[in-house]
Amino acid sequence: MVSRSLGPSTGGALGILYYLAGTFSTSMNILGAVETFILCSGLKFGAEGVSERVYSLILLVLLVISNFFSPRFQNKTGLLIIIFVYVSIIAMLIGLLSSSAESR
Repeated sequence: MVSRSLGPSTGGALGILYYLAGTFSTSMNILGAVETFILCSGLKFGAEGVSERVYSLILLVLLVISNFFSPRFQNKTGLLIIIFVYVSIIAMLIGLLSSSAESR
């Protein structure tokens, strides 16, 4: 779409940048999820960097496997992840409100 309206050279350059941005965004999201998991669960083995790499690899493999299934499965997985995000945000707000009430 972009290459047809802006030309092949500009569209190709923008497409490559969009692809790289999506790739780096996914890697940063995986690392953030793994760091949060290790911090909250305390499940470490070996050095901290080794644990992060192993858990990141496991999460990446799960994401790749989920991409091999149909788009319907992707939508269901996305809905489940959004539910987890909403529950965690609500838990953070409850924790924030209860900690400020206790400190007074």
